[in-house]
Amino acid sequence: MLKLFRHIAVCLLLCCTNALAATNIGTWNLEHLSIRDTKDFVAIAKVAKKVDFLAVQELMSEEALAALAKELTRQTGKQWSFMASHAVGRSTYKEMYGFVWKDEAIAYEDGAVTYLDRKDTFEREPYSARFKSLTDNSYFVVATVHILYGKSQADRASEIVALSNYWSWLKETYPGNNQIMLMGDFNTPPTSPAWDSLDSSARPLVLNGATTL
Repeated sequence: MLKLFRHIAVCLLLCCTNALAATNIGTWNLEHLSIRDTKDFVAIAKVAKKVDFLAVQELMSEEALAALAKELTRQTGKQWSFMASHAVGRSTYKEMYGFVWKDEAIAYEDGAVTYLDRKDTFEREPYSARFKSLTDNSYFVVATVHILYGKSQADRASEIVALSNYWSWLKETYPGNNQIMLMGDFNTPPTSPAWDSLDSSARPLVLNGATTL
């Protein structure tokens, strides 16, 4: 059984098959997570420790993710590991994606990659990797994205529509993996018609909530 934790207002999970057994997975846009900012890592870890695996958006430095993993280790008494993408974005403003996980429950397997967006559709290209749940020795793929907010819903919709092609790319890139999850900050309500194409091939697990869901 997979339990989905919605932190703040940032999470949408799409899964193509049955959920993982007893593995808690969450996603959180931590809004410019940096060790130079005024983030309360103690408070963040108090929430994040409720999951075994967390996808992070708006990560500004790998050092910040390391600080979060360190605080999670301190609070839980269990070792946590992490990995981050390179900085993505078209302008001088760039963000990173990150994954952090509890070592006794999750292990990184392979395939960490930033999407090669040949058509330059995404402002911030999605990031993905394959992991192993140590509770039942099953494998799963997690992909995360922060959709452009832009000036209007039309700006967001173009990236949401493009997620259908990205979903196909995920299935081709990780063949034989029937547990693929796409999560992040979509800046688009789940009722938007922009989701129609992706909904035809992936099962949405968050169906209502704030406009950032």
